[in-house]
Amino acid sequence: MPDLGFAVSLIAVSYVMGVLWYTLLGRNYTSWMRMAAFPLLAVIIGEALFGRYLAASVGEGLVFLNIHIYVALIATFVGSIVDIAVNWLAKEHPVPVVGVLKTS
Repeated sequence: MPDLGFAVSLIAVSYVMGVLWYTLLGRNYTSWMRMAAFPLLAVIIGEALFGRYLAASVGEGLVFLNIHIYVALIATFVGSIVDIAVNWLAKEHPVPVVGVLKTS
């Protein structure tokens, strides 16, 4: 189980990188949770893939607060792109909800 400090630093790094990428990509969300959600998932997946398949040793590369900086940069960018794509698909192809609230 990770320490609380590690979890907080992971959320903070995800938020900061999310603000960076969303601002550069022209999307400004008002909710801090929205800015950190997809980048946080992407960092967790990126760290898992990096540790399992890409790194020769776990401490390899530039590490800050037990987070690989290059992995965080790439993963949060990919997470931001995925979030923008999911939002675009949700707006382009809405799913109609028919008969859910009907009472007879």
